[in-house]
Amino acid sequence: MRRSIAGLLVALLVFLIGCDSTDPIDGGSVPASVVAGSYKFQFYSFEPSAPVLPAYNLLDTLVKEETELLLADSRDFVLKYRYEGGRTRLISGTFSVTPTEVTLRGAGSDTDKFRELLFNTNAVTLKRDPTDPKLLSGAIKEVIDLGALSPRYKGIPPVEGTLRVRLRQ
Repeated sequence: MRRSIAGLLVALLVFLIGCDSTDPIDGGSVPASVVAGSYKFQFYSFEPSAPVLPAYNLLDTLVKEETELLLADSRDFVLKYRYEGGRTRLISGTFSVTPTEVTLRGAGSDTDKFRELLFNTNAVTLKRDPTDPKLLSGAIKEVIDLGALSPRYKGIPPVEGTLRVRLRQ
């Protein structure tokens, strides 16, 4: 009995030593280096579910030169953004990578900053494009208060719809 328990413990230890950051046991099935780099916003819009409302281009509310997502080999991210007339803001956290997605997880203290970018949660999942490894995109169902985003949308009540974002490395 002792030998079988010892053998089992040795096998488990060998298995755990053999695990690295690309093993699914720690949540990383793809190395972070595959997606590491700087991504610029190419598309950022909100499409209301109500057919009477038009889609809203939100990209022109951001200063493009000061808006980017940085993914590091360490699985840390920094999302830097600035709205026209505003100041530069930073969101940081960690990310995970699968063959099809990148999921950003921000700190709880960054909730308001995520909301400023119209993400109603601190965890945002972006799809990886199988034909273009330098492209990340998302279509996220949200209820958004556009009037809080910009004076241009003042008077529009919060509305349900899809927030669409596309970033390119």
